[in-house]
Formats: sequence, structure tokens, C-alpha cells
Amino acid sequence: MRWEDGKRVDLPADFFSSTHYVDKLVQSIDIGHSAGKPLMATLSLQAVHSPLHAPQADIDKYRNFQAGRAAVAARRTDAFAYVADFLPTLLDVAGIPLPDDDYKGLALLRPTGKSLLPLMQGKAQRVRGPEEPTGSEGGGGAAISTGVITS
Repeated sequence: MRWEDGKRVDLPADFFSSTHYVDKLVQSIDIGHSAGKPLMATLSLQAVHSPLHAPQADIDKYRNFQAGRAAVAARRTDAFAYVADFLPTLLDVAGIPLPDDDYKGLALLRPTGKSLLPLMQGKAQRVRGPEEPTGSEGGGGAAISTGVITS
């Protein structure tokens, strides 16, 4: 049960908040556009960390990832990734090349991560070679490591 426009509304059995919020935002955009009114919107989803409340069809689609704890742990070890891999992965999925070292004469720092797309497509078993160095920092510390990470 929830409230909408000041009225109590019963939720349908297949209610999924993310789908509902997106549909409502699109509806608001359409109404504002047809009226010639500007719109400032923020979309905050409620199911961002867990699929526990996802529609059953979505849960079923990804059921094969639940191949057992040992298999998941082994895959995670071989596929260790870093936050720096996020941007190169998104660009790769979108078919956009990584930026060059400069843009209109301004020097840029190239992203240091690697695309995870080959791993996600099953075309690779790992993101980096076993001797390829990787670095991280956080919480006031920094580290550089090479080799395969084991649990």
C-alpha cells in the first residue's frame, strides 16, 4: 500500500518500485513537454543494491549466476576489477573509444581502468594479466600489487 496524489493506493501483486518510478517520471516529462514547461527531475531508485524485490522474470533471467559459492568465489578471484574499470566499461558498451591525451588543446588524464566487457561477454577469464600491476588508494593509504589475488 502507498500514497499517490494524497490518496491511498493498493499495490498490484507485480509492483516493482524502480519500474513504477521510471514510468511516473516519463509520464511527467511527457506532460511537461506537451505543455511547453521545463522540468527538473531526480530519479532515486529503491532497489539499487539487491534484486530481492525485482520482478520474478528478471530474477529468473540471472539465475545461472547462482552456480554455488565455490564457483562464484573462483570467478571473482580471476575477474578482480577496480572502480577505475567502470568508465572504460561503460564507454566500451556504448561503442565510444577512450579519450585521447588531449581535447581541443587541453591535456587530459586518460582513464587507467580496463573494460570489463570481454569478461561480461564470456570472451575473457580475467581483466588483467597475472603480472600486470594495479594500484589503489583510499582511507589515507595506497597500494600497488601484481599477481593473482587469492582468498
